[in-house]
Amino acid sequence: MERTKPKDKLMLITKPKDHTEPDLLVGNEFADLKFTAVNGNEALQTNPAPVSGWSHTALAEIATPQDAWHAHLGTQWIGSSEI
Repeated sequence: MERTKPKDKLMLITKPKDHTEPDLLVGNEFADLKFTAVNGNEALQTNPAPVSGWSHTALAEIATPQDAWHAHLGTQWIGSSEI
């Protein structure tokens, strides 16, 4: 998986490196992007999908929470500040 670097340089993993890996964005383009605390399920931040749906570029532009987090598009895990 190719790691997308958001503005604060933390990692989201969505884009495959090559054709043998799944694209985690496919099927989740219109899901909310949710950040939850690493030490529990506390919601830190929710970003609704853009009208046109998420793209790898749009995800890279999201400012992430300052606390340690896990990121999900809908139910699909796509990254963590702990990577």
